[in-house]
Amino acid sequence: MTDKAVLDEIQPIAELEAPGNNPEVSGEVATGVAEESISPLSAAEKFKKDGNRCFYNYRYVDAIRCYSKAIDVCPKEYTTELAIYYHNRAACHEMIENWIQAKEDCAKALEYNRRYAKAYFRRACAHVATMDLKECLADLTATCILEDCKNVQNMKFRHSVGQQLAIANAKEKMIREGTSLPSKRYIRSYLATFIADPMLTMTLPSSDDAVADAPVRGFARAHRAFLEERFEDVISACTEEIDSSAAGGQYRMHALFLRATLHLLSGSAQECEQDLQTLLGNDETDDELRIYAQIRYATLIFQANQDGQFLGALSQAEMLGPKNPDIYNQRAMLLSHMERFEEALDDFEIAARLAPTHALTVLNKHLTDYRIAVKEGDQERLEMSVQRLQLTTGRFPDCEEGLVMLSQVHTEQKNYLQASKCLERAVKLSPTNAELLCHQAVLEFEWHDDIELFFAKLEQAILLDSQCRLIYENLGRAELRLKNLPLAVNYFFWAISHSRGLEEMYNSYSLHNATVAEVTALENLGMAQEDLTIDILDIPLP
Repeated sequence: MTDKAVLDEIQPIAELEAPGNNPEVSGEVATGVAEESISPLSAAEKFKKDGNRCFYNYRYVDAIRCYSKAIDVCPKEYTTELAIYYHNRAACHEMIENWIQAKEDCAKALEYNRRYAKAYFRRACAHVATMDLKECLADLTATCILEDCKNVQNMKFRHSVGQQLAIANAKEKMIREGTSLPSKRYIRSYLATFIADPMLTMTLPSSDDAVADAPVRGFARAHRAFLEERFEDVISACTEEIDSSAAGGQYRMHALFLRATLHLLSGSAQECEQDLQTLLGNDETDDELRIYAQIRYATLIFQANQDGQFLGALSQAEMLGPKNPDIYNQRAMLLSHMERFEEALDDFEIAARLAPTHALTVLNKHLTDYRIAVKEGDQERLEMSVQRLQLTTGRFPDCEEGLVMLSQVHTEQKNYLQASKCLERAVKLSPTNAELLCHQAVLEFEWHDDIELFFAKLEQAILLDSQCRLIYENLGRAELRLKNLPLAVNYFFWAISHSRGLEEMYNSYSLHNATVAEVTALENLGMAQEDLTIDILDIPLP
């Protein structure tokens, strides 16, 4: 932001300057007003103009003195003007990084004008500097409400702060309560995105020659527990292998890799990084394991930063195995999370050529093509991508994820009957999956606007799996639609309570924090949700 854009109601400098009355020319700040009788408001405005000139010339301390004089002489009934003086003084404090004073002056500005968008935004910037992200999110929400969500940069700023706050909250919760593994279904879904993960493809030597009835130990125990989905036993068994084999054990690197994988899924970032660094720093680690360790490391970096830094790790993996489809597939998925769809599509196409029988890779390629078509408004490309998705689900009829994917696309295009048929097929494949009932509930809400059927479906889902986080997220989203913000906050809190692993907690905290921020913003603005022309929490149902 330029200096001229910083202050409120600033006129061009040429219009402010006059011969014989220019602080920049005299080298001093005006300390009074002309002796002839002028109104207190006119005097205040003169001090404000003096402050503006000082600000333009980077004399922020002098500008603070001028705005303070304007505040002192301005009659209290001129609330709009007082709000501007306090806001402009806050801008000066911001420029010299007096964050506490900047916040205090913004607060005073808002006392005089509670719907002053620039004061909320300036205070939000000060909150960022002091890492008070919860307060920052509330002020940015107020800013966006007052701007009718038309300022794209401020909306992106709000989204970024929301991400940072949710990640911080999730990590704090893990530190406070300890990390925990996500659900088996989540781990299963994560592993299904890999085409040839070594932990799924490797086989250990037969134990026929071992001592009869001897207990399985170390990595053999860990790998068996992993394949049998007894994930809670994996880390301890890997640790047993690592500690017993010291530096030269045959499966020590595999144990480090598998333990790092479980740490990654649990959100134990430091432990995951330590294991991966040990593995990658060992010259005896074979190339295949090194490639997948770099892929895990890229995901770890992405979770921490949500930016493009992960690409370096995947480039190193690509140099080791340029024909490994998992490198391109995983990079494409991370790029998709960043909405860099064109780059993601390039990688999905390479992965699909290298692994044409991997259902999720081919499906994600067509889904990404669909996302690009939507973004560009290309109707012909959109229709072709949907058609390809349909053909691919026919080619892989047992792929539950593909049916859910196609259902969501049909729902977005308001082809509700086709979406319903996809979900019915998915439920037949996985009748105990409570998440599918959640998807059906959302579809009914979108299709028939039937809130009773929506809640009835979610009640069925609770009976099937009361620990399913998605149930409570969707209940919260429904209450948002019904404009019951306090109840939505409660449901999102329950979603947090049922979250496992960093990603699940991040998603639930994002919804919870955004709703709390809107409640706070509306209270500060003296508005009700019904007063909004655009609902800033118009979060699409999944």
